[in-house]
Amino acid sequence: MYRTEFSVTSSPREPVRVVIVDSDPVFKTGLLSYVNRYPDLEVVKAAASASEAIMLADKFPSAIDLIVTEVRLRGACGFHICHHVNKLHLNIKTVIVTSQYTDEAIIWARHMHAHGFLRKNVEPKDIATSILSVCDGSYTWPVTALDAQLHDDKNRALTKTEEEILELLVKANMKPPEIALRLNRSEATILNHKRSIMAKLGVKDSIGLGKYEFLLDY
Repeated sequence: MYRTEFSVTSSPREPVRVVIVDSDPVFKTGLLSYVNRYPDLEVVKAAASASEAIMLADKFPSAIDLIVTEVRLRGACGFHICHHVNKLHLNIKTVIVTSQYTDEAIIWARHMHAHGFLRKNVEPKDIATSILSVCDGSYTWPVTALDAQLHDDKNRALTKTEEEILELLVKANMKPPEIALRLNRSEATILNHKRSIMAKLGVKDSIGLGKYEFLLDY
């Protein structure tokens, strides 16, 4: 069950120009075919990776209205697309359609300013309806995620110190003792910050931290 927030009525317009991003060619082709049946929607490109979608958004920002993306992609994840677009191309909206349907994924989708979040196994018509609703100014989210988001938002944001330590961990590839020396803190303090960062990002090891390097790129 889904809830729509901040709905407004829009005037007649040209078809919504959509980019579909998914590494599963079967799903991608099927969704493309279905979405193109709607006169109000037009799939202008299908991509298989976050890097390809970001390249399209950077090169043709005025030719894309909305990006539909899976979370799990080759290379960078779908959250990277949402984060990049929100920072540099505010005219482009994003909707996540994913098999990774977890509370953690839903909360991070909202942190990355996605405009909607859907299960991958919903009816194609629900995806098309959500795309149109989002382009009319709505946000479409699972009802069960709304309260969890309000509860977790304040606790999951990284502090400035945590962002600095994350950058040293994943960009400078520094170890906790080196970071402690650089920041004039005890190693125990740095390790506590690292544990807090990992808990907030929902990762279990340093490899998982590397996936969130994009948070430091803007």
